[in-house]
Amino acid sequence: MSLLSVVTLLLACGFLGSLAKQVDRNSTQVEYHSDHKYVHNRITNQTFVLYQRDTPKPQPASPRDLFFEVPLNGIGVKSLSALPFIEMFGLRDRIAYVGWAHSAPSSCIQRLYRDRKISSFPQDFLYSMNTVGDYPTFDESSFEEKTIQTQRSEDSDVQESAEWLRFYATFFNLEEKAAVIARDMMHNYHCIKERAATNAKYPKPVIAWTGVFERNGETYIEISMTPYKVNLTTDAGATMIDIDSIHATQKNNSRTTYGYAAVDLQRMAEGSLSFTDMEPTDVYHPERTASLFAYKIADAREVLKDVDILIDETSHDLGRFGRLTFGRSLTAENVLNFYRLNESDTQLNFIKNKAIFREDRSSGWGTYATAMPDAALEDVVNMVHPGFNQFHWMRNVYSDQEVIGVRSTSCEDPEAKLANPATICHEPNGFVIGSPRQLPLQ
Repeated sequence: MSLLSVVTLLLACGFLGSLAKQVDRNSTQVEYHSDHKYVHNRITNQTFVLYQRDTPKPQPASPRDLFFEVPLNGIGVKSLSALPFIEMFGLRDRIAYVGWAHSAPSSCIQRLYRDRKISSFPQDFLYSMNTVGDYPTFDESSFEEKTIQTQRSEDSDVQESAEWLRFYATFFNLEEKAAVIARDMMHNYHCIKERAATNAKYPKPVIAWTGVFERNGETYIEISMTPYKVNLTTDAGATMIDIDSIHATQKNNSRTTYGYAAVDLQRMAEGSLSFTDMEPTDVYHPERTASLFAYKIADAREVLKDVDILIDETSHDLGRFGRLTFGRSLTAENVLNFYRLNESDTQLNFIKNKAIFREDRSSGWGTYATAMPDAALEDVVNMVHPGFNQFHWMRNVYSDQEVIGVRSTSCEDPEAKLANPATICHEPNGFVIGSPRQLPLQ
C-alpha cells in the first residue's frame, strides 16, 4: 500500500494524532494532521488549510492561508480548466454554477443548466451576485477570499496535468481515488507512447500547432510551443517545428515575436490577452521562456516550409473568417484561406500529403484533452500513424467527418462519472487494436 493510501486510511480513522505526514508531489505538497491538512500549490503559490467538517478551525500558519471545510459540498467552477477533474470524480451534483454553462463543452453540464440545477456565470448575473460569494470557486485569475486558483493545464506538462487531479481531490477527501485514476491514466499514456515508438518513422515528421489571429489591424500566424503540446508531439513519435531555425532564417524578414506565458487563441481573438513580460518586438530572446510565437501572415509559406503535419487552432469565430463558416465544419479550403495558402502550394508537405487537422471533431479539446492525456496522445499518434486508432477530438479537414456538437439531450445520467474515451492499451505488438474500450475511472 502506498504512503498516500496509508495516510488517507489513518486520516479517515483519526489515528494520526498530532503527527504530521507529508505527501510531496511535483506541484502540490500535502501535510496531513489528525483533523486537517495543509495543501500548498507551488504553481499558484497558494496554501490551503482544509479541515474536516464538524471539527474546530485550526490556527493559521500564515496570514495568507485560506481555510475551507472539507469535503466541499457546494462549489463554483468559473474556469473550465477545473471542470473535467470535478466530473471525473462524479461530483457534478456539488456544482452550484459554471462559467458559461449554457455553452460548456459537456452535455451533462448543459443538461443540469437546462434543468435549472446549476447556474451560469455571467448570464444569470443577479443570481450569481447573490450566490457566488457563498461557494468556494475554482478560477484561473481571481484572488478573492473564496477562490481556489487554478491554471490552464496546457501550460503544464503531461505529468503535471495528472498532478492537478490529485490537487482537486484534496478538497473532497478523494486522494486515494485520484491516485488510482492518475496511475491508470499515466500507465495507459506510457503504453501508447511505447507502442508508437515500436513503429517510429524516420525522419520524424514535423508538427506545428498553429493559429491565425488579428490584432491592431494586422494578421498573424502563431506557433504554440506549450509544454503539453511538446509532450504529446514528441511522445507520439514526431518533432516540433524548429523555432530557433525559423528565427535564424527569418531575421531579415518582418515578424513579431511574443514572449509571454501561454494564452488561448480565443482570448487573442477577443483582444483581451495581456503580455506578461514583453510587448511585440522584432528582437528574439531565446533565453526567455516563451510558449507562443507570432509572425506576420505574409511569411506563412517560409515559416511552415518544413512542416509535415499542421494542427490548426484558429478560433472558429475569428473575425471575418468565422462569419463565413460559423455553424458548419471548416473545410481544407477554409483553413488554407486563413494562412493565405491554397491547394497549389504543394511544396508544403502538409498540403501535398493532406495532413491538416483541427481540434473540432467534438467539442472540448481545450477543456478535456489536457485532463485525459492518454486520450489526447492517441489523437496525435493517429496523425503520425494513420489508422492507429479512432480520433476523439481531432479531425482531418480533408475528410468528410462532421463536427459533433454538444447537446444537453446527449447526457443520459448527469450523476455518472465522466468517462475517459481512451482505448485501454496493451503491450507493444503492432497497431492492431480490437474494439475501443473506455478506460474505467475507479
